[in-house]
Amino acid sequence: MTKSEFLDGLCRGLRFHADSDEIQHMVDFYSQSIDDRVEEGISEEEAVAAMGDLDYIISEAKNAWDRESPGSARKAGVEKLAFRSSEVQSLSINDTSGDVRVLPSPDGDIHVEYVNSAQWRYEAELVGAELSVRRVRTGSGDGSVDFNVFGKKFSVTLPNMGGLFESSLRLTVMLPAGTCINTSVNIASGSVEVSDICVRALYVKSASGDISVENVTGEGKVSLITASGDIEVERLTSPELTVSTVSGDVDVNGLNCASFGVKTVSGDMDLLEINATRRVNLYSVSGDTDINLAIPCAELSAESVSGDVSIELPGFESLYTVNVRTRSGDTNINGAACAGPNTVSVRSVSGDVDIDFSR
Repeated sequence: MTKSEFLDGLCRGLRFHADSDEIQHMVDFYSQSIDDRVEEGISEEEAVAAMGDLDYIISEAKNAWDRESPGSARKAGVEKLAFRSSEVQSLSINDTSGDVRVLPSPDGDIHVEYVNSAQWRYEAELVGAELSVRRVRTGSGDGSVDFNVFGKKFSVTLPNMGGLFESSLRLTVMLPAGTCINTSVNIASGSVEVSDICVRALYVKSASGDISVENVTGEGKVSLITASGDIEVERLTSPELTVSTVSGDVDVNGLNCASFGVKTVSGDMDLLEINATRRVNLYSVSGDTDINLAIPCAELSAESVSGDVSIELPGFESLYTVNVRTRSGDTNINGAACAGPNTVSVRSVSGDVDIDFSR
């Protein structure tokens, strides 16, 4: 049996018995386990055989899920910690996976709430004035299984099946109103939500998860970075916002800042009600760019290879100096650009460029 046939059979066997997240968790686990065996030097068929009988795996999975009460967090424990906000100047969250939320506190303390599992837990520690939260492994619960495949004997270590069906870890940190601290979130695959708080500076980085920032005030710079996840920003006030993504879309609605920058490879930009006084820098390879300025910006530059660029500028043409260069794309400027104090520069290889003045 090939890896593709094994994983397809696994999905078919469980498709009416569990939700998509649970099934995907199992698929990812066995896919990685097969790949690991192949890297050790055995064939794909041998690696699949080492996983065990498919019908038995499906049966055990169903039994494990049936033993859990519906809607409950499987073998999960909720932990709650509190720290005095006066003792904390910076917050650092580091995790390999799992969803992270940073929300307002119900009182004057900083609260850390998380869901533990049998094999993973969060660890919150105050070192000096830095509150560090990270995920650590409590124990593998692994077992060794001996196999004899095609005359070859070898041992494979597989995780305990009970740990495989645990719910995903979740972390919530609550910051009190009026307390601004440096906040850093660095994770691999989970989503990050930051809302209704004030921070001194904010740095969020995720490899494949979405990032959502809503109703946040930053006294310093805000940086949002993800590889394949989408980035959503709504009602943000900060001196500087920088956004970077490879394939995810960027949506910003309601931004008050001095400087604003976005870099994306294939994701689209939808930027509305942008109040940027000093500088806006936008760069895209193949994604489309659509920006609406709420007030005139001293310097706006947009660069695209194949994506279209659409810009809506507030006020009359006399406020702007517009310079557009495109190799093969069409250019449409709805008005006669004058030598105004605010500069607009657009560069495009094959994408179309549209500039409109709201007057």
